[in-house]
Amino acid sequence: MKLRLTTLLIAIVLTGSMAAAVHVYGAHSTPGIRLMVANLPGIAFGLWATSLIREDPGLYPVLYVVCSLVNWAFYFYLVKAALLLKRRFLN
Repeated sequence: MKLRLTTLLIAIVLTGSMAAAVHVYGAHSTPGIRLMVANLPGIAFGLWATSLIREDPGLYPVLYVVCSLVNWAFYFYLVKAALLLKRRFLN
């Protein structure tokens, strides 16, 4: 449970900071690009889901929700696999 909440918090913070950086500095600025790379699996699925619905500026919440959920799953399974490998090789 602790791992799930920690990775969920990381995914929400990364997505929120990306939204703030894109709003303040722009998507093609250095902070915007770096945060999009950090959110890479989520931003790809978020943009795909947004384009399926339609290109509407009011759909940015869909982008950020999908981005957070995909990033949460990605980071959760990444950390879980790292812990499994650590247990397997260090024990």
